[in-house]
Amino acid sequence: MCNKEEQAVEGTGNCPNTSGIITTCEIKPGHCYCDRECRCGYLCCSYGCGPTCLEAVFE
Repeated sequence: MCNKEEQAVEGTGNCPNTSGIITTCEIKPGHCYCDRECRCGYLCCSYGCGPTCLEAVFE
């Protein structure tokens, strides 16, 4: 759960563009199934062979 200062970021933003990134198929720390499993300011995004917590981007 986010603290008060971080709550404005939780659940907002978009996943970064990861097209063109080549990765190996490994389960690493940060593997997730949904956004709430990621720390504040991060989203569960498609990355390589599985979803990973990545920093949200704001446009």
